[in-house]
Amino acid sequence: MADEPAAKKPKLESHTMNINNAVDKAHEGKTLKEILDEPVSALQGIAEWSDEVLSELNLSSVADLAKWKYGVWAVAIVNLAPFEIVGKREPSSELNIDAFLDKSYETKGLQEILEAPLSAIQGLSEKAAESLGKVRIKTVGDLGNWKFLKMAQAIGVLASGEQTETSKQERELAKLK
Repeated sequence: MADEPAAKKPKLESHTMNINNAVDKAHEGKTLKEILDEPVSALQGIAEWSDEVLSELNLSSVADLAKWKYGVWAVAIVNLAPFEIVGKREPSSELNIDAFLDKSYETKGLQEILEAPLSAIQGLSEKAAESLGKVRIKTVGDLGNWKFLKMAQAIGVLASGEQTETSKQERELAKLK
């Protein structure tokens, strides 16, 4: 019986995209999907001791940080706050994010929430706020603007568009079924 030909490798030699300034040197050759499985300290500029601090929050990988609900909420608040016009809420508006906020912050505007302590986020414990303080995150705005959170989220989003030889083979097999 003849040996089957080896699977073709993707022709990526001409690709120039890299995220070398976002990840430590040891992770520069990895795929986005592989980076998601790495500890948060794989991101360039975050110290390895931060892995232990973040593990207190059950954040043991770049993927965990990327999809961490409190981080997702904080980034959304940061992204929408510039569009808020203070004092211009329509009287009939029911706009709110009460499910994400501690009761005492439910009536506040987005810009006020940015300045609020982490305890303004519903479900974020005092212990979690203490852990985040170790990496210099004290407010909702600090969390939503934390570059490592934003890098992790960007890697997570772009990883879904990454095509590796394995993913191409899986799609071809799915077509045959």
